[in-house]
Amino acid sequence: MDEDFVRDSRKGKAKLEEEEDPDPNPNQNPDSLLPLPIPKSYCNLGEDVVYLKIVGPQRNYEEVTTDTPEEVQKIQFRFRYKEFNRILGIDDARIINIQSVSGATIGILSDTASKIHRHLYLELLGTADEIKIAELLITDVITEGYEKPFVPRALMPTHICHHATPILFTQVIPFLGFSDSNLLKMESKSNTWIEVDTYPPDEVRIMERMVNIYGQGLDVTKAIMMIDSWVSEFETKFRMKSEMVIEEVESDEESDEKQNDVEEDDYGMKEGDDEVGNEAEG
Repeated sequence: MDEDFVRDSRKGKAKLEEEEDPDPNPNQNPDSLLPLPIPKSYCNLGEDVVYLKIVGPQRNYEEVTTDTPEEVQKIQFRFRYKEFNRILGIDDARIINIQSVSGATIGILSDTASKIHRHLYLELLGTADEIKIAELLITDVITEGYEKPFVPRALMPTHICHHATPILFTQVIPFLGFSDSNLLKMESKSNTWIEVDTYPPDEVRIMERMVNIYGQGLDVTKAIMMIDSWVSEFETKFRMKSEMVIEEVESDEESDEKQNDVEEDDYGMKEGDDEVGNEAEG
């Protein structure tokens, strides 16, 4: 392997280790936009990298880098763990078929960082054409599970941004929408992945849930603005509805009071009539 490349790779790894958040909880630092400590090439991945699946010719992974001549290339992507079984298919039939059609070697990897964010890595080895065909086929497999026009992004670069923002626990169901329709709408329009965490509320945020946003910088910023706008609109509607309910309750109370006054007046007149009648008879 080229010595300059090894030297640069080590520098890159050291830099990534410095940027890494010591706390693995993705809900930390909710007010900051942070790059995930995920390297761009295999040689920079952590020592805990595990290949969950390799389909295709067993090429020499150690010698294939982003600087390798054009005839053999290596490209890595990120995808969500929930798409894993969809890519594999029953008894791995789907991924085997994709490999057979494209000719690219397909690897699926995992490490500590990807597990934290519930992501996996897709690694494609082959010629430019083989890689492109495999990428398109895998993208089709992932997106076919969604209905247009709101189809989330299938694959992302390995190095992306993450932002976490809290919403009230009572806002979670409206935020997701029926069959996650509202969530998918935001994802497709912002070109990001948006996940509502499943961590139990802690003592500080007992009434909150964290919304995690993943994507490239500008896309994440767009998603943040969309979520802030949704929360503001939701709170406005909730406040207006609450005010209407309060007005209705007050109106009902006033009506009850008036009704009671009328009944009391009617009761008093009847008593007066009896008294007058009695006096007349006397």
